[in-house]
Parts: sequence; C-alpha cells; structure tokens
Amino acid sequence: MPESELDRLPRQADSPGGVEAGGPDARAVFAARLTALFAAAREATVKSVIRAANTRLRPGCTPITAQRISDWRRGNRTPAAFESVLPVLEVLIREVSARPPDARLDASLLDLKRWRADWQAARTTTESPVNRGRTPYHGLGSCRPEEADLFFGRKDALQRLWDLIIAAESGPDPALVVLCGARGLGKSSLLSAGLLGNPGPRAPIRVTPHDDLEAALEAAPHGHRLLVVDRVERLFSKGTPEETQRFLERLTELAAPRAEPRTTVVISCDSAYLTELTRQPALAATLRKPTMLLEPMTAAELREVITRPAAAVGLKVEDSLVEVLLHDLAVFDPHSPIRLPMLSYVLSQTWVHRTGSTLTLDAYRESGGVEGAFAKGCELIWDRLDERDRVATRHVLVALTFIGPTAAQRDRISPDLLIQESEDPAATAAVIAWLTRAQFLVRRKDRIELVHDLMLTAWPRMTEWLSEEREFAALRPRIEADAREWSRQGRPPRLLYRRARLDDAMAWLRRTGTPNRPAREFLSEAMARHRRRLLRRRLLQVVIAVLVAIAVVLAVALFVARASTTEERRGASVSEQTASGDQLSMPVARTATPALSSRP
Repeated sequence: MPESELDRLPRQADSPGGVEAGGPDARAVFAARLTALFAAAREATVKSVIRAANTRLRPGCTPITAQRISDWRRGNRTPAAFESVLPVLEVLIREVSARPPDARLDASLLDLKRWRADWQAARTTTESPVNRGRTPYHGLGSCRPEEADLFFGRKDALQRLWDLIIAAESGPDPALVVLCGARGLGKSSLLSAGLLGNPGPRAPIRVTPHDDLEAALEAAPHGHRLLVVDRVERLFSKGTPEETQRFLERLTELAAPRAEPRTTVVISCDSAYLTELTRQPALAATLRKPTMLLEPMTAAELREVITRPAAAVGLKVEDSLVEVLLHDLAVFDPHSPIRLPMLSYVLSQTWVHRTGSTLTLDAYRESGGVEGAFAKGCELIWDRLDERDRVATRHVLVALTFIGPTAAQRDRISPDLLIQESEDPAATAAVIAWLTRAQFLVRRKDRIELVHDLMLTAWPRMTEWLSEEREFAALRPRIEADAREWSRQGRPPRLLYRRARLDDAMAWLRRTGTPNRPAREFLSEAMARHRRRLLRRRLLQVVIAVLVAIAVVLAVALFVARASTTEERRGASVSEQTASGDQLSMPVARTATPALSSRP
C-alpha cells in the first residue's frame, strides 16, 4: 500500500476496537479505510468490484452502483445496512489476500469484524443539528400554514397566484380568484401553506363549502381578510342548485370592491367540474378574467420537494435516492391524481425508516417504493386488526365517501354519528381513534374525513369496497338519510319502503352487509312489514279462494238441484198428461164395446 494512503488513516484506526461510536471522525475513518482497501486491491477496478459484489448481494439489498461506492469513499454517505457494503468488502479482501504479503498493509483492513465495528461507529456519527421531533414531509395530509417553511416546489405557481390576487384586488370587479387543477396536483397545499402561510397584511381564513362560513368570518380578526374556499366542487356533487347559487352569491358579495370589511376570495375547484363552474351566474364576471390552471410539477420542482424539506430540518437525502424516486415517478402520468400524494407518502415513510440523519435508498426500498408504499402500509394496518375491528374499519372508511358524478369523493361526518349508528359502538370508537392517530383520518372541527383522495384509488381493498358501492351509487346515502328521518319521527310505518324501493334497498344490504344500525333496523322493519302485508294478502287470497270454491260448489249443487227439480216436474207433467189421456180413452172404450157385442 502506498504510504500516502496509509497516512490518510486517522490514528484511531490503529486501536483494536475501532473508532469510538459517535466520534466526530467515525465517518471519515470508515471512508478512509475503504479508500485504503481499494488502493490495496490495486488492479481491481470499480466496475469489476461492482460486478463481482452484485453476485454476492443478499436478498432484498439494493444493487451496488458506482455512485454509492463513490459516496461511501468520499464520506458523503454511510451504508444504511452493513449487508449493503459487505459484498464490496468481501471482493476487495479476496483480491488483497490473493496478493503477496505486504508488511506495510494494515491487517485490520482484512478483518470483517473490525469493518462492522467501524461501520456501526460511522452510523452514529454526530452530524449537523437535527430537529428530530419534526417530520419534514406531511404524508397524505395537506401542508398546513404553520408548515410554510417546509413547502417547496411551487414557487412559480405561487407567484402567478399572487399576481392574479393583486390584479383582482386593484380591479373594479369583485376580488375573487379561481384556482383550477386536476385532483392530486396539490391545490390544497398551495393555498394552505403557500398562500395562507404568508398572507401578508391580510387575515387568513380557510373553509370548505359545507363549513359554517359565517362563523368563520365572525371569528376572523378585523381588517383586510383573505378567504380561501377549498374544494368548491363539493357544491356540485352534494349540494342542491339553490344552495350552490346562494353560497357563490355570498362569496361575490364578500369580494365586492366596496364591501366592508374588505375581503379577497380565492376558490379552488377540481378541473373536472369546470363546466359546472362556468354555468354559475355569480362567477360570470370572475371567469371572464384570467383564472389559474395549476399544472403538474416539473422534474426540477419534484427534486425540490424531495430534498429541501429534509434540509430544512437538518437531514440529508442520498443522491441515489433522488434519482431513483424521479425514475419511479416517471411511470405515472404527470396529471395522475396519485403521483404527487404517492411521492409525499413514500417520503414520509422513508423518513420513518431513515438511517440517522440521512434518508437512504435502502430506507426507501424498505418502505415499499412509490408504487407499493401506500398499499403496503394500509395492508399492514389491516393485518393487525381482528375480525371485529375490520368490520368497524370498513364501516368507517366507506361511510366517509360518496359516489359523485365522475368518481368517488371524500365526505365529512361527525364521529359521534358514526359511533351512534354503528352496530358495535365500542369497536367503531376505537377504530376512529386509531385511524386518526395513524393519520388516515383527519379531524375538521367536529367532523372527520379521509386524509387524502389517494385512499380512494391506491389501496386495492378500498377500491374493491367502493366498486361494490358504485353499483348502487346514491342508494346508500339515501337509505341512511331515510333511516335517520324514520327514527327521528318515531318510526312511523308510513315512511317504510315498499315494493321496488325495498327490493333495491335489500339488494344493497345483501351485497354490502352494511353495519349501519339505523339502516339495518329501517330495512328490517320495512321487510317485516312487507312480509306481513304479503301474509295478509295471501290469507285474503286463500279466504277468497275458499269462498269461491264454496260458491262454486253451492252453484253446482243449486244447478243440480234445479236440474233435478226440473226433471221431476217434467216427469210429473208427463205422468199427468198420460193419466189424462187414459181417462179420456176409457169412456170411448166403454161405449164402443156394446155396439160391437150386438152384432150377430
């Protein structure tokens, strides 16, 4: 080994136990020793080492690449697992051992136990300060206003939105701006963390169409207000035309140039509902002006989303992880509703499995990757549930959705109502609490909802449940609403379903097995009443049939009796006629006989 390479090794490397765990030079020692081992192998090129090492790779380990080896040798990264670097060490030690002995060679370079100790020390090396109590990635939830310092990748879009807002505020028309975009492109995060996180001199307010708008306005500070109305498409999927018109007219009133207090309104809408939006008279003036269409993130913006939140809390991201993430995301259409949410979720899972203060490629693989991370996480949770909790989980998750005109959508429901209407309130309450802690549900004041639309499409089990629901579309919400009204009015029989409606409802019940207690009781009572009606009808039919049979028998008997009487009368008449004939013929005979006897 050249002396220059030996001189690079810190003196701690000479100690038989390796470097001190967590010491400031632990990573540098590991990197220098690896460089020295490569130098000792001399003619072994990096390509040949990679080729040989990958044949020794343990199952589940990420393939060795030139970039990874370069990072290890320069001290930029430490292998996430010792099994990741072990094949490289085995190949190099074999190459060095096959050469003639060199007295200057540090024998510890050929000792795998020593390598493991040095790797462990390097893994615990103290790095830059890390806020370990803060998650840099928000998973499936929208980025909140207080997380504005972790919001990256939308600098240009945010600037465009502010330009539209400033133009609207200075114009003669209502200060109302429309942000459109496909589902899953990050509209909520842009409005929440981007806009409301830095509203300037405006008081920020955020609502959705079914929140109490007036209460939110009253609770806001005085002065110029910035009112963000997220997911306006809910007006068209759940509200009536009258409710939609009143709500939009109220927004226009608030945004009027001379309204007091001054209010700037920004609304977001799924582009799939843009046609319905253009049909609203209240927005005619606004839609004549430029509106903002949010486009998918570029590769450069995605790179910011991956690296900069981690850097903001003192973490590092392996270069190889960035490249693999971008490569894996390329299989999704840029407008796919699950592309960005899937990236955010898998980054949060990679953070959970991180190595020290570094997000590694191995941690990413362990999370399941872009395509499998979310489904894997959902299935892990599902596998932990017993049968009782699984029934309650399905009830909660499906109840928090509704089938819209174009796709399934999230709904908001009071957890107390879900618990009250469940056949197993204790299990339902426990499941709601657990799903909320696991961040699959999010609480919005006194209601809860699914954390993201990704839950509707990326978990195969949930997709299957919704497919069963889709067959009946709006039937479930109608049945549950009718059941609540029936219960509220004291369960009057007149509100129970009959005939065709009952048949459809029972088909839904048999197909889904809903655990909604009021709905089951409602349909059970309707079915019992229907059966009683059928029984009464059948009894009536039997009675009628018996009476008809009796009537027929009586009619036949009467007919026979009448026929017999007629025959008897006819026979009597004939007898009388015969008797009369005999009586008439007897005197003639008597007078004729003497005459005949007098003849000679």
